[in-house]
Amino acid sequence: MEEKEDTENGPQPAQISYLPYYLLGSVLQAGWSSTWMTRHYDICAIALLFNLFLQVYAFSSVLGGSRSQRFPPVNILTHLLVKLRIATSVLGIWKAWGAIDIIPPPTALEGIVNCVFFIVLALSSGPDPTLGLLLTFVLSSLALGRFHNLGWHLAFNWSAVILFMAVTLDWAFGVAVRRHLVGTRPPSSCPSPTLPARVEPAN
Repeated sequence: MEEKEDTENGPQPAQISYLPYYLLGSVLQAGWSSTWMTRHYDICAIALLFNLFLQVYAFSSVLGGSRSQRFPPVNILTHLLVKLRIATSVLGIWKAWGAIDIIPPPTALEGIVNCVFFIVLALSSGPDPTLGLLLTFVLSSLALGRFHNLGWHLAFNWSAVILFMAVTLDWAFGVAVRRHLVGTRPPSSCPSPTLPARVEPAN
């Protein structure tokens, strides 16, 4: 009983497992902050990419994702921290990319690919809307900030609207859809093992 109470009141095992990723992510964040201030934007973008991949892996593998629930049942603050780091990494990558070179106006395909990237990243943590809303704020900040051409400004605007609609629909219907998809999986061809019958000891 005492061990159970210590586990409930103390840090969860997933939080302990996330600690190395948190420390490495902090180092990468410090690295991209310093390289941004010294205008080494290429190194800054590399650090941000590593941090993005690191946090996405930690969210999906270490913390177990959202588990098809609207909000995480445990480790809520840890989930929020990871999603904040994912969103800030995406924002920093776009800012670094714009600082390295003046990006030409996007083609229709580039605008669609950019929007699909944000939708896939947001729905990967669905139906929890937290990451999707954070990415919507990222797109809105990119749309409202300084821009070199009108094309990307418009692309960020309509991408933010589409992403918000997708996150809203996933929050409303995502749980039922995921349960339906899981429930309609084809049965495995391998027979289930038969457990031996339990033998009661003779009195």
